[in-house]
Amino acid sequence: MISIGLRNELRKPDNAGNTLPYTWQTWYEQVIPVANAVNKANPNILVFLSGLDYDTKMSPITGGDDLGGGHKFLLTDFKYKDKLVLELHNYQKSATKCSDIENNLWNNGFRATGTKAINISKRVPYTNCM
Repeated sequence: MISIGLRNELRKPDNAGNTLPYTWQTWYEQVIPVANAVNKANPNILVFLSGLDYDTKMSPITGGDDLGGGHKFLLTDFKYKDKLVLELHNYQKSATKCSDIENNLWNNGFRATGTKAINISKRVPYTNCM
């Protein structure tokens, strides 16, 4: 299976002239149509979705929170839900094992790691850090 990411993650604009706000609503309105188009063009590939803040935040997505504009990220909305991969970056360079970053991953969107795993794994399949 081939994979593709909708990359690079959305980042805050460097100047004040940007026309789109840097919000989860904008994320949803910009990323989801592209994910749909990618899946329509090739339904045999994985679609990677990155979060905000240099892809260090995904909690509103994995939590099914209100993103604004009447949007929530719910796997049941996607016929290709088994091909969606959520990506979360960690920039703790001092980490030498998964347990060093587990709390960071937990708090920023992957409430599905280690012994703290809860029902989120039923909504979004996950892989523990490697």
